[in-house]
Amino acid sequence: MQRFDSFLATGSGSGSVELDLDADTATVRLRSRWMGVDRPERLELRCTHRARAGHHGVLELTAVSVDGVDVPMPAGDDALLPLVVEYLRVPSTSVYLHPQSPLADMGPLGYAEWTQRFDLLLLVVEDYAWPETEPWTHIRETLDKAKLETSRD
Repeated sequence: MQRFDSFLATGSGSGSVELDLDADTATVRLRSRWMGVDRPERLELRCTHRARAGHHGVLELTAVSVDGVDVPMPAGDDALLPLVVEYLRVPSTSVYLHPQSPLADMGPLGYAEWTQRFDLLLLVVEDYAWPETEPWTHIRETLDKAKLETSRD
């Protein structure tokens, strides 16, 4: 099993993505707790995993639990296609932070911290085919373009 993760924490809350990647399955754990945001705190996504090359693969969502409770998967007209997330492995790369981002000031003062490097990029495929309701919106928004780092655990 390989583990990848990313996080962002500020005085207003925190969020993280953790991906466990096995030969033919994957588990994604999303944690989110932000002041003033009404979203579930813990989501666990179970996926099939198909490696397409050494640096590229596909995760297809098969089951979701929200705060420990299984959620029925959308079907029929609610989900025109399965939710698929591609991943790309890249050389270890610094996360770009725009100099005018508030995080640029908050980090050095100790008010924010985040994943500094990444070596895995997630891309949600054809996300228009899924419902615009929770938890599906939260899942798509959190995973699309997520930059994860090989875990040091």
